Amino acid sequence: MSFTAETMALQRALESARPEGTRLFTDPFAVSFLSRPLWLAAEVARVPVVGGLVARLYDAVVSGPRASAVAGTKLIDDTVVEAVRDGVGRVVLLGDGFDSRAWRLAELPGSRGGGSGSAGTQEAKVAAVRGVEPVGELRFLPVDFEVDDLEMSLRAAGLGASAS
Repeated sequence: MSFTAETMALQRALESARPEGTRLFTDPFAVSFLSRPLWLAAEVARVPVVGGLVARLYDAVVSGPRASAVAGTKLIDDTVVEAVRDGVGRVVLLGDGFDSRAWRLAELPGSRGGGSGSAGTQEAKVAAVRGVEPVGELRFLPVDFEVDDLEMSLRAAGLGASAS
């Protein structure tokens, strides 16, 4: 399992714990990808009044990544939704880690998508969302970007440039 993928999931969980109307997005699956200690932090973040302390403590210890992760998640969410609305029928997220867009973005029906990254992280992701159907058609592409040929991997998954 990827430490980076889990850390990103924690940052999405902390944003999702913010009060309705103040958060940039909601990722109800983010906590599903967390190990016990990080899961506990995300759960405490949901408690009114004291919950905000978790995010502030995180920011005090590791300044910068949470704001960047939250802004990046919002930007990618909006870009993917806009692209699908404009007629893009296929979305491939490279190195998607514990990304959950295929399950949480209601605007994706009818689209085809794929997520690429390490096989171990993908297996953990599938286990965490077991029983929940993705919004659109979803395929996983286990890819080691340092070794594997991305174009060949996309073609093998039916997501290459010539795929319909």
